[in-house]
Amino acid sequence: MSDSEGGGLVQEPLKNKLRRLQQAKCIMDDDIVSNNAVTQSLQKELGRLQTESYQLERSHQEKQELCQKLQFQCKESERESVRLAEEIKKREELLAQLRCEIQDLKLRQRKQRMEFENHLHQLMEQHKKLYFVIVSQLQHLLPIPR
Repeated sequence: MSDSEGGGLVQEPLKNKLRRLQQAKCIMDDDIVSNNAVTQSLQKELGRLQTESYQLERSHQEKQELCQKLQFQCKESERESVRLAEEIKKREELLAQLRCEIQDLKLRQRKQRMEFENHLHQLMEQHKKLYFVIVSQLQHLLPIPR
């Protein structure tokens, strides 16, 4: 065998190996391109999810603040309601007391009016009697011409 023939035999396995390596490199390059596309897609999805997460956290925070504000307002309303109920109760008690006082005053006035009317009636009766006494005395004293 000659050197050129022997060298050709050694180069053949190297060429085959080189071809396999080049094919493997092409496959790996395709895989890298595919992986890069998947990575970019995943990066976009991650960005979208991060944005959505931020928006949801912000919305949650706003709703929590609103909830706290509403709870505070609810407690304030309850306190105000209790205060107004107490105020209404006091006013109703005062109103009942005033009604009793008015009723008592009306009864006293009615009693006074009845006493006055009785006294007036007595005076009128006394006046009548006195009038008849005076008229009868005058009739005895002054003869009536006939």
